Amino acid sequence: MKDIFKQLLDSKIDWEESPETKYLQARFNDKVARLRFNDWPDEILCTIFIDSDEQDWEDWPDHWTLPAHRKKQQSENVQR
Repeated sequence: MKDIFKQLLDSKIDWEESPETKYLQARFNDKVARLRFNDWPDEILCTIFIDSDEQDWEDWPDHWTLPAHRKKQQSENVQR
């Protein structure tokens, strides 16, 4: 695995919806990382793209958040 993917997997990432594609995206180390969800469980969970490189990934890091997940967390915090 390339270092940049290892760094990404070890970092807190807040994925956002991309206005240009159906993928999610995040800024990371002055680059744009894109995340594609695959047809799980028949395929690998997701594929990450950075520049022209890609890496399949099966486990979801706990320190990554998705847009819908953040909205739910924010809603729960307001109700407290």
